Amino acid sequence: MVGVGFIDPLALGFERVQLPSREEAAKIPTVFDVDMNYPDKERRESVSLWMKKEQGVVIYLLDSLRFAEKQAVYTYTPAEEEEKSWQKAGTGHFDFFAMNVLLQKAALDLMILLDLRPDVIHCHDGHAAILPAMLWEDSGYRQFFCQTGVVVTVHNAGLGYHQDVDDLDFAEAITGLPGSVIRSGLFNKAFNPFVAAAGYAQMNTVSENYARELQETDEDIRTGWLGHEFLKKGVELVGITNGVNPEDFNPTQGKKMGLAADFNPETGKLDGKRLCKKEMLHSCREVSRESGDWAAVKQYGSLGDTPESPLFTFIGRLTAQKGVDILLQAVSLLVTIPTDFQLLVLGSGESGLEQKLQDLAEDETFRGRI
Repeated sequence: MVGVGFIDPLALGFERVQLPSREEAAKIPTVFDVDMNYPDKERRESVSLWMKKEQGVVIYLLDSLRFAEKQAVYTYTPAEEEEKSWQKAGTGHFDFFAMNVLLQKAALDLMILLDLRPDVIHCHDGHAAILPAMLWEDSGYRQFFCQTGVVVTVHNAGLGYHQDVDDLDFAEAITGLPGSVIRSGLFNKAFNPFVAAAGYAQMNTVSENYARELQETDEDIRTGWLGHEFLKKGVELVGITNGVNPEDFNPTQGKKMGLAADFNPETGKLDGKRLCKKEMLHSCREVSRESGDWAAVKQYGSLGDTPESPLFTFIGRLTAQKGVDILLQAVSLLVTIPTDFQLLVLGSGESGLEQKLQDLAEDETFRGRI
């Protein structure tokens, strides 16, 4: 994990990791340096490590200035925009590519420092998809991980998720990859981590259907035809369906889930669901937001006590990539139809979309509906 600024390692139960030292008598270090060259400058960045065990799983937290100065994982926050106007809330970090490279190099270096030789390294999305090429093209990595396989899972191949970069000189310098590898990883004139990974790793997606969609349907237009590029190159896309533990989402155990009542969709016993909806509508009107988890939530608008009305909900990042712009268009169409629907949105993201939702919620026309 990356130690972005809002994470407090000590409060979360992490402990400092002590690293091997060349000299037995030397003070045991907790920091190591990672090569992060720019085209015109050879440079390194320091990384320190935190570790904790959670339900038998060891979690490492990578702490560096590049990560710590960010207040959110993927995008700038309103507070960061207020501090520097060019850091527009909801937009991606300007140094996203360097952040990704630092994560991947530090992960490989960490495994070497701790003498961890895994059977498989699983890289998730474009943020970690350069790792297979770096592992194979760097002599030190290649020898150390000679018995390690790599899988890259494509969770979302949409255009906003490629993590690609147009500056090829920068890509070559900071990754340390040969120019030939950078050029072979080009897609739509940019260095694309997914394309680069395809020659070194097994490519996987989150379902068999998504794998087919990317390579066999016109839905691939949403990716800029990345799936068809894989097909042209003879790259096999495997689909392994995402899984959940059903007991974590079992409405027959409402108390365990924090629900107001139990209900059972399988048997049609939905009285409890109506109670849950009434409780939610009530909380959107009267719940105290001065403390607890809700203290940081700003509410605009309210929902009336009409549990029989159709309710549309959205929880997620407020970005065009998530279709929020289309949602706004749909709401504009729905208001022209005589209906008493309600809309509940929870999230943060692009300031323009946030403002449009705020304007809708505060419009007297929609009082009690958004």
